[in-house]
Amino acid sequence: MKLFGIDGFFTLPCGFSVLDLGYSGTLNKRSAKWVLDKGLPLGLLHCVLNSPTPDSIASLGQIRGLKESFPDLLIGYSDHILPGDMSNLISATLLGARVIEKHFTHDKKLKGNDHYHSMEQWDLTVFFDKMAAVNTIVGGYQVTALSDEGISRKNARRTLVALVALVEAPKNTIINENMLLSKRPESGMPAYELDNVVGQVTKVNISKDEILQWNMVQS
Repeated sequence: MKLFGIDGFFTLPCGFSVLDLGYSGTLNKRSAKWVLDKGLPLGLLHCVLNSPTPDSIASLGQIRGLKESFPDLLIGYSDHILPGDMSNLISATLLGARVIEKHFTHDKKLKGNDHYHSMEQWDLTVFFDKMAAVNTIVGGYQVTALSDEGISRKNARRTLVALVALVEAPKNTIINENMLLSKRPESGMPAYELDNVVGQVTKVNISKDEILQWNMVQS
């Protein structure tokens, strides 16, 4: 990794440049212009310039703020929280971080300012394993019914059936709301059609608890 003379800016071996926003509070426009003028792709990293960073001031919500303010840039997170259950990195990822920068060491017990709050290989394994489990739970982002919900959907939805009032109602009775009840499972008129059924006229005699079908009524 090659470092340049502008605070918080570095270029990855792949040529992608990221700008660490620690202590800046906002985008360092001078640094960003320097990057963009060179035609390099730019990413922004949320960072709290405090080593180690307590959970109480991690301010990971700023990742979401950066995504909203700079939708065309890659957003990431530069982390200085002491390694633990990796919930900080998992949370950052779920908030939209696509690059994570974290100090790494082969031995946290080594002397120096950075080793004790760096990750070891075991911490990285914990993060990947937990992130994989979380991704399984999160699933996709498109709102849709799941195939596994089929049986429950069929048995949980309600349909409209006749009440006692309809037992004595012959053909040509005007239906009112007190004549109807919704019951499971859905196999006739859906319960959400209640307002469309009220006020219609029966075409046949309908018995108590008989499931209503559209061919039983007329407008």
